[in-house]
Amino acid sequence: MYTGDKDELYFIMSITQDNYANMLKRLDTKSKFSNFVLTYYSIALIVYAITGKFFPQIYNTLISDYFNIIISIVVLAYSISNSNANYQERKRNAENILNDVKGLKRELADSDIKVISESYQKITYGAEYRSDVDFFRTVKQRCKQLDIRWYLFKHDLNKIENNIEESKLKKYQKIANYLSEISPFFQQLKIICDYLLMLLILIMPVAIFAICILIP
Repeated sequence: MYTGDKDELYFIMSITQDNYANMLKRLDTKSKFSNFVLTYYSIALIVYAITGKFFPQIYNTLISDYFNIIISIVVLAYSISNSNANYQERKRNAENILNDVKGLKRELADSDIKVISESYQKITYGAEYRSDVDFFRTVKQRCKQLDIRWYLFKHDLNKIENNIEESKLKKYQKIANYLSEISPFFQQLKIICDYLLMLLILIMPVAIFAICILIP
């Protein structure tokens, strides 16, 4: 049972709300990208086959056939993985939790904190746990609101901690504690690697097509 005050519970629920908002964005991006990749790679396979049939004099069909087999296997594996990821249901669950927490926040001011706390625990119990990347994005958003640089949070906190009131200082310290817990540079590296992987996936079919033309 939660035993803090309403302001602290409101802050906790706000963090949870932001976590699930970021989770929803992540799942939506992955779902759309996965569906796009399946279509994109399927079209690429057709283009390779048609080009090899009609322009064999400028298109290396041997290399193309080799990559066609590899891409076909990748598409099959990607399709199975995409199906098992169950993005639609996970998005729906995340959205439901997000809306429920929003509703509780509106009720908090006029309701018993114990009742709200129990409702909050019921909502989040058994729900999909946010990833560290989701939480990192939430903390980065809070850093921006509080004018703290996530990559220099200790330095920025030391500069301001003697010049602000105690209630605000607690919020800064909580964000700083969150950043200390999640290895922010590692989380940022994961985000960059995800984007690079997506870029590589998009470039690969074009690169294969170019190789088949450039190599006799």
